[in-house]
Amino acid sequence: AKLVNATGTSIKENAAFNKDFWEKWHINIGFNRIELNTKDKFSVHYKLMPVAFVYTADAFFRFDFDFKQSFRTGEFVFSFVGDRNSIHGFATAGYMALNSNYLKKLSTQDEVFRLSTHEIIHLYQSNDFSIFNAFMYKPMKHWSEQQKTVKWINTYLYPEYHYLILRPAYLIETASAKSYYDNFFEHEAGYYSEGL
Repeated sequence: AKLVNATGTSIKENAAFNKDFWEKWHINIGFNRIELNTKDKFSVHYKLMPVAFVYTADAFFRFDFDFKQSFRTGEFVFSFVGDRNSIHGFATAGYMALNSNYLKKLSTQDEVFRLSTHEIIHLYQSNDFSIFNAFMYKPMKHWSEQQKTVKWINTYLYPEYHYLILRPAYLIETASAKSYYDNFFEHEAGYYSEGL
């Protein structure tokens, strides 16, 4: 699923940049972005996503890192101790966290899988919004030609401008919702994880 999502977002990003769909491929793993350039000479390039990095670094101090789940999913997964009836899990920039007390309450691995899948879908939704970063490409390229610092940033960092659209869109959906799942983002995550 992660490779399919990465392929789809890569094709959309290439379209947003008016490139052939095979020119550049990327995959996001937490705060890491690995780019494969296939035009002319093949190359691999690493970029750090600063917003996801800050959020994930903070998570290492607040939650327990779940290496096994992280390895299985290809995402940074943490667990937190919460009330069994409170929030079951959440996804944010670069990682997802699951309520360990709620997980103990679940009777089957199928239910654990559904919860994990639901949060992974939220991470994929974030990846889908990365096409909006294309709007910043021309101004940043022009600026980087004049400033060495900006050029360095563009070379080694992948600024996540798409959160400026994603978060307000989620809040607007939540504000007009009649219930928690009457929200496009939650409905989509529920549909693909549980068939809701």
